[in-house]
Amino acid sequence: MQPHSLRARANELKNNYKVVERVDEILTEMRERGEVIPHFRPTTWSDKKA
Repeated sequence: MQPHSLRARANELKNNYKVVERVDEILTEMRERGEVIPHFRPTTWSDKKA
């Protein structure tokens, strides 16, 4: 896939409520097990301000 295609697909997944819910479930499970949660840099300017 081309980089712009990957970004477009990633954006579609990020806006899919089922994907977001599953990611939240996985992160909750990781926290309960005491695992280190990976930190990713913000993806938008508004995220950087927060």
